[in-house]
Amino acid sequence: MDVLASNQERLESVSKGVVESSEDSASSNSPMTRRAVAHLRKILNISLEITDIIWQRRIAEKNKSTIRYSLGDVVQHKKYGFRGVVVAWDHKPSIDVSRWDGLSHIENPNELPFYHIVPDQNDCIQAFGGERPFRYVCDENLEKCPPNRTLLEVDLDSDDWRWDQSKGKYLAPDGLKLKYAEDIGDDNTTASCMAAMKEEITKIHM
Repeated sequence: MDVLASNQERLESVSKGVVESSEDSASSNSPMTRRAVAHLRKILNISLEITDIIWQRRIAEKNKSTIRYSLGDVVQHKKYGFRGVVVAWDHKPSIDVSRWDGLSHIENPNELPFYHIVPDQNDCIQAFGGERPFRYVCDENLEKCPPNRTLLEVDLDSDDWRWDQSKGKYLAPDGLKLKYAEDIGDDNTTASCMAAMKEEITKIHM
């Protein structure tokens, strides 16, 4: 619910007149015009962020059946052996991966899901000779990490990501779960409220 509360607070601040004037709007001679522009810009930014979340969620809902691993799952690479945490995924790769050496054994990798992985740094030193901030890995090259090997040294924001020993995985922040159509335990209330917010903001612009 944090993502919903955050957007509600931002909209409330706009309604109360709490805005920051930018350099662009400061060039106007009229204080009233500067304030109006600042209000509209802030509302537009909120609208764009909400639209982006809703759009990504719809894509995730449409393609979720093809995704084997969820946010926070601890996985390991079949070939290189490094372990890591799933922090995002694409139902198809965002770039052309057909010429990647590590995918030569996989048929048509451009049609398969890819995962954004934050890897264990000790594993990366062993596998690649140095640390790596993230890896972009094809579904076919991943497998679930054994329960006795899920203790990792990874660079995740401890304020957003929490380790859940009982589930053997990291718990992603609600905002990220919302984007990837994962359950945040609110019976879809947050998604519905954000859609309603977007509709009301659209009415303002119209």
